[in-house]
Amino acid sequence: MVLALWISLVGVSLVVSLTPGAGAINTMSNALAVGWRRAFWGVAGQQFGILAHIAVAAAGIGVLITSSPVAFAAVRYVGAGYLIFIGLKQFFARPSVVEVAVQAEPAVALSADYAAGSVSAMSTGSLQVLTHAPARTTEVPIQLSAPVPVEAGPSASKLMRRGFWVNILNPKAVVFFLAIMPQFISADLPAMPQYLIIAITMTVIDMTIMTFVFAAAAEQFRRFTGSPRGQVIANRIFGTLFVLIAAVMLVLN
Repeated sequence: MVLALWISLVGVSLVVSLTPGAGAINTMSNALAVGWRRAFWGVAGQQFGILAHIAVAAAGIGVLITSSPVAFAAVRYVGAGYLIFIGLKQFFARPSVVEVAVQAEPAVALSADYAAGSVSAMSTGSLQVLTHAPARTTEVPIQLSAPVPVEAGPSASKLMRRGFWVNILNPKAVVFFLAIMPQFISADLPAMPQYLIIAITMTVIDMTIMTFVFAAAAEQFRRFTGSPRGQVIANRIFGTLFVLIAAVMLVLN
């Protein structure tokens, strides 16, 4: 691939990756739920989805899908249905932390009249024996309210699977790759090396943008999701966004 054509590919890839969509929403949702580092697994899964789209386009399967109204409609509805599914699941998800009352070690309080113990005298002839009674104590439990994690969040494999399906079931991606990839393929050069360059370029750029832009931006707000209320609000917002993306996908096709 000539340098000028590759630079154009880089520019297009940057625009596509920076455009908010299902992948960006999924990345930000993961970063808020499990943190910036673990959100990487969801981003990695999305890259496998991109690679699958490139392979489909390179094999000519994408042309068959877009040329068949039934096949394209199937991909369209399945993709929208999956986004609605994960959106509703996240909307009604329970927070992963709860405020619970933690009972600390009981504090020991001494009764006032027995703080120093009690002294009693016992006469034995001319000798008085002083006895010291043990002080009475009262246990005063201390209640502390603190967030306690309930679960560690989705596993790495689950994050990867969700990222993969979010990208692979997007019919817009099928059309996009069919429309854009021929622009960067030279007929007089071997096709496989060119597809490989496209795949590496697009996945590296998308992974960088998702990790250091969308996931990093969401990480800044993670302190607000450290409480049950904050997590519920975040789940409601991102669950709604997933459903809205699915609705747009259905309306604009």
